[in-house]
Amino acid sequence: MRQLHKALRENHHLRHGGRMQYGLFLKGIGLTLEQALQFWKQEFIKGKMDPDKFDKGYSYNIRHSFGKEGKRTDYTPFSCLKIILSNPPSHGDYHGCPFRHSDPELLKQKLQSYKISPGGISQILDLVKGTHYQVACQKYFEMIHNVSICIYIFFTLYPNSLSFVTVSHSGFLVAAVETTLAIFRRKGNCMVLGNIAFIEGPDN
Repeated sequence: MRQLHKALRENHHLRHGGRMQYGLFLKGIGLTLEQALQFWKQEFIKGKMDPDKFDKGYSYNIRHSFGKEGKRTDYTPFSCLKIILSNPPSHGDYHGCPFRHSDPELLKQKLQSYKISPGGISQILDLVKGTHYQVACQKYFEMIHNVSICIYIFFTLYPNSLSFVTVSHSGFLVAAVETTLAIFRRKGNCMVLGNIAFIEGPDN
């Protein structure tokens, strides 16, 4: 989700696969239909898209993902497994799993830009080489937040499980902060996110 959000902010546009993956992710963390329409419209307009063109060409798909159009199916966020196994990105796309779909050298460069240590990068790349993509993602989580977590009850299933967003006083989305936690609340030896507690294990 981090690369999707970055691409959207830089390009003010995402292709269909990216809009679906990121849009359902935002829906899963609590964005309402009205907020989603406003969020995407404002971003696309920054890319010089005419507001009427957005209303005619893009708003339908957003309403559809909320179950307000077509078959009225209320779609849920993509699971990690679905992201890994289906709809691989092509040139110009930003959806997918960076650990599954990125070229190893490009992934290495991304991890370096995120200030991951050389040793940590080697660990992650070894996991990727062994096709342990979700474990590589977990390792990335540990290194970004300088914690060692021994229980990943939900993280291995859905990106939304370890997401955090910053909202303004009006409740509108200000910034989506990747798929990992932006803020930890400590309670004893646990990391607490809402009602989900992750027991902190010994450092490696």
